[in-house]
Amino acid sequence: LPDSLPCELEFIAHLIDKEEYRTLKEFLENHFLIWIKPFVTEVKKNVSLPFYKILSSYLLDFSIFELHRIEKELGVT
Repeated sequence: LPDSLPCELEFIAHLIDKEEYRTLKEFLENHFLIWIKPFVTEVKKNVSLPFYKILSSYLLDFSIFELHRIEKELGVT
């Protein structure tokens, strides 16, 4: 099955709920951030409503911020 944003976010929420921060770090680095960058590019290119363009950019920026926060909290980079 192709990736789906709601499924990706649900999995992230599950990892946060279970306090699986090392797994979350790995997921963000090795899958989500790799996947979300082209997704945001496609949204910006194909969607006419500014709301969705801004929202997708915010999601990417927030995900990067969270990855850095988790790395700092775990003491790893």
